[in-house]
Amino acid sequence: MLLGKDSIADKEFRFGGNLKFVKFGISLHLAIAYLFVVYIYITKGIVLINQNARFGIPTGVEYAVKSVLPIAAFIPFLFKKNHVPMILLVVLPSILLGYRGTSVLALVSYVICIWYIATLNNMKIKAAKRSKKYLYIFFGIICFIIVFSGFYLRRTSSSELAAVDVILDLYFDYNDWWVYLIIPFYLGFKETIGLTNTIITSDTENNINEHTLFFADLFTVLPGERLAAGQSLGKIFGTVEDGGLTPGLLGGLYIDYGILSFIFFFISGISLRFISKIAYRNILFVPVASLIITQFIHLFHRGFLKPEYITSLMIALFYYLLINKFKILNYEKY
Repeated sequence: MLLGKDSIADKEFRFGGNLKFVKFGISLHLAIAYLFVVYIYITKGIVLINQNARFGIPTGVEYAVKSVLPIAAFIPFLFKKNHVPMILLVVLPSILLGYRGTSVLALVSYVICIWYIATLNNMKIKAAKRSKKYLYIFFGIICFIIVFSGFYLRRTSSSELAAVDVILDLYFDYNDWWVYLIIPFYLGFKETIGLTNTIITSDTENNINEHTLFFADLFTVLPGERLAAGQSLGKIFGTVEDGGLTPGLLGGLYIDYGILSFIFFFISGISLRFISKIAYRNILFVPVASLIITQFIHLFHRGFLKPEYITSLMIALFYYLLINKFKILNYEKY
């Protein structure tokens, strides 16, 4: 494996002396996010219980709260210990506002960084490998709890969404305990796959939004009122809530670009391969690469490009340049 000058394999890493400034910036960033959460809870109520209230959150406030999520990928590079409390501190603001998917992917970005570091170190100590395995299992359980609890909180607090028992009677012939565990994922995949299938087989057209749906969300940050892509698709198919629909990346592209959609997948594959190579050559770029990977996973599920993907990347690049500026290259091996 060809590794660059900043690779973990080249040197013993120890913590540099310029971390205080970076940590202060992160602390300030987190404080702003939590202040916005307090503001939302005062003006909108307890959003975690009444998740319909989050649809009225101003876009700027929403992005400000979720802007701390890219920090998760940098935690292995900035903190010697107490990773779990720091991770929870980073994802909690988004969880409190009901943003389950982005919170889970922030945890995944951290795990990807740990995996990259372990791979670049070419770890051979069985105890270390075993500890990493338990770490992956732990965060896997946390991700499951976030998705599972968010799903049931939303269903129990909404009068417009069907109750879980009604869904079980509709889609399943039995009512065993394990069905309650898989139904949040079942419904998520059912929506994505079902919408994509309908878009392709029925030649569904975008006759609601003047912009192509894949880029429509980028125009919502401009002055005036504009329909988001998911809301536009919701109007095309019909929804019972203010939130939009998620057709997946293939459906989100196909509704406007047809067969040409496959060009995007080809370019994306090449780009992700190129980014992973950069990460293997420059250890400090690993958090940025992990963020790009997780954002693409979210895009693959959602189907439409969000301004949040761009702002998250800019935030990750900011912290990358800040750390690189201070030359925090020395890091203890895992």
